[in-house]
Amino acid sequence: MKMPRNPIFVLLLFAGVVSGFIFLYQLDRLPIRLWDEARNASNAIEMLQNHHWLIRYYNGAPDLYELKPPFLIWAQVLSLNIFGINEWAIRLPTALAAIYTCLFLTYSIAKEFHPLAGLISGLTLASTPAYYGEHMGRTGDHDSLLVLFTFMAFFFVFMAAEKRNSRWLVLACVAIFFGWATKSIAAFFLAPAMLLWLLIRRNGRLIIQPHVILASGLCLLLITSYYVFHEFATPGYLKEVISNEWWGRYFGTSHNFVHRKDTFWLYFNNWPKRYSIFWPLIFCCIPAWFLCKNEKLKNFILYCTICIITTMLILSAGTKNFWYDGIVLPIAACLTGVSVFVVLKALISLVRIKGSRLILFVCCLLSVFNPVQFAVHAVVNQKEWDWDRQGYGISYFLKDDKNMQQVKGVRLYVLYNDINNHLLFYRDKWVLNGLDVKVIFEIPMEIKSGDKVIVSQLSFINVLAKDRSLVATTRNENYHLFEKR
Repeated sequence: MKMPRNPIFVLLLFAGVVSGFIFLYQLDRLPIRLWDEARNASNAIEMLQNHHWLIRYYNGAPDLYELKPPFLIWAQVLSLNIFGINEWAIRLPTALAAIYTCLFLTYSIAKEFHPLAGLISGLTLASTPAYYGEHMGRTGDHDSLLVLFTFMAFFFVFMAAEKRNSRWLVLACVAIFFGWATKSIAAFFLAPAMLLWLLIRRNGRLIIQPHVILASGLCLLLITSYYVFHEFATPGYLKEVISNEWWGRYFGTSHNFVHRKDTFWLYFNNWPKRYSIFWPLIFCCIPAWFLCKNEKLKNFILYCTICIITTMLILSAGTKNFWYDGIVLPIAACLTGVSVFVVLKALISLVRIKGSRLILFVCCLLSVFNPVQFAVHAVVNQKEWDWDRQGYGISYFLKDDKNMQQVKGVRLYVLYNDINNHLLFYRDKWVLNGLDVKVIFEIPMEIKSGDKVIVSQLSFINVLAKDRSLVATTRNENYHLFEKR
């Protein structure tokens, strides 16, 4: 079987179609989610209106809860300007970041090692449940964009060590800076492993090259300047950052966040369900390292292994959220892709028959067929969990333009007595469109004739159903809509 003249382009096109479907198909099916996505969405709407480009606002005031720099919010504001205020616009920047990460990974591995190794790696990442699932590539959270920049830094450091060229480290500095601009200190969690690799490869001198020092110094200056500016503009911001975004959050002493006391091995224990359904294939790295005759590829396998283990240990030592391990997902996909390719190639080479290249190509596709099929099925059949219906039920009414035509000229009370940032996004959206929407925690005492009250919590539904001055105009599994007689 002859490979196409430009196999990398063909494989990139294929990987782009697959990952594009996984991350873009009905991206707006579910309403805005708690916690970070809803907060980001509200920050983006406020920035769209007030044009405070360096400071996040929430409910009309500087946000001292969501303390991260605003790079993601800039991307979301741009998207809102193009596509309007909706779930698609909020999620598109992170979905595009996820797709680009898959393509960058595919291209990098294909170019440096082999096109089929790149294809397996890219499709492994795209079909990883943790990557297209909650808090990642299909929601408006920080992590998808963070993963893009940290993986780029990871790859640039490897190239710097292999080529002994410090200019790659300048690119790594730029990538880490944009990672910081996306999710603050989380951008540096891979740094110890990358530094360790440079020392193992005896490339420590690259770090002290003038242009590397200049690049890292400039990044540090920009980071420091941002915090100083924000502190002057919003007194107390830096204290909150130190307590709740840096050391306090990592060591569990933050006063704004309550962290569960999870086991040290939480991320390792979660690995089977968060990674590919064929996650044991990652252990092909052991025989692959011994079978591989390419020194550069052997170095890459070792580098991936060191980065995964070191970073997982660093994450495990701090407070935990299940999505924090997202930064190692593309590295694990690389390790899986190149290792499976090396093992398959070695096994097929033992059987000296015609068409070995075709057999290798087919085996490589089969190695990712089931994970991709599983991912496509999960995305196509994505739905609200039953236990989330009370929390998100009202959102299904608020996200539908046709539903909101019912409340023109009257006031709509959104009654919900729990964390409600996801509802504030829809309130802001419709207020900007000229509708009268008010989010409240308690049953309103005075409701004018014609005004409406929407609820999803059973406790409120039972109380309002007994009020003879209210009539239920809509009842379904997600919400009840009442109207004042």
